[in-house]
Amino acid sequence: MSKKTKHTLKELKRKGAINVAATGRHISLIPDFIRHNRNIDYILCVTGASIFERKTRSTTYLWQMTTQQAYLAIASCKSAGARLNLVTRERAYAEKAAFAAFIKSSAVKGQTREKSSLGQIWRLVKMMLVSSLMDDAAGYLEAHPNAIVEKIDAFFDRDEETAQAVRLLEEHGLFEIAQSPRYLEITAKNCNKGNGLRWLSERLHLTKSDVIAFGDSGNDLSMLECAGLFVAMGNAEPAVLTRAGRIAPSVQDDGFSAVVRDVFSI
Repeated sequence: MSKKTKHTLKELKRKGAINVAATGRHISLIPDFIRHNRNIDYILCVTGASIFERKTRSTTYLWQMTTQQAYLAIASCKSAGARLNLVTRERAYAEKAAFAAFIKSSAVKGQTREKSSLGQIWRLVKMMLVSSLMDDAAGYLEAHPNAIVEKIDAFFDRDEETAQAVRLLEEHGLFEIAQSPRYLEITAKNCNKGNGLRWLSERLHLTKSDVIAFGDSGNDLSMLECAGLFVAMGNAEPAVLTRAGRIAPSVQDDGFSAVVRDVFSI
């Protein structure tokens, strides 16, 4: 998070805005500088499965998979050659092969600098410490029958494998599927960032026109329906750019701050 973004969040808070961070990550994998930031009021976690309130340090759980759904999703993805993460209510668990793929992704490398920084390296080490590795997702569930699964992440080597998994998952009609290149986030039906944001808006008595949402990947598209303005970051995936109401400069160019300062005359 750049200094400009931090300052912009502070100015938004001063103007009375409610700031919400929306992520696919489990709360345990969210950096402290976000989780404890006084200018962030809520964190929408696990692609909408839960909402963390910073002030009270409390979590509201909205959706989860049934055990049968989890096994179906695992089987569908495995048949297409996937490596998997399980995000449970307790924490995130990664197959060893999936973790190796994840640490090479942009989600870990960071998007604000081209070269690795000490801060990015430390976040990677911390992620390794708080993540639990497993050999096989289905085997983990068999050994832990009481585990509550909120999300499954699937990593693929080829676009054809990704498409095959999507077809199999859609045949069941039981899942929300957020798609990015060679990567799927799978949650229970109706569990997505958009419905999580809608639930929070209703709780706070906000209308659609009160909400501005920013996104860059497939799991952000569900927020289109519950935001008066949906802004795509300049570095967003093509599918996000084509559907946005406005396109901001890239993360590297502090696009979030640029749009917010324009809209709110900061």
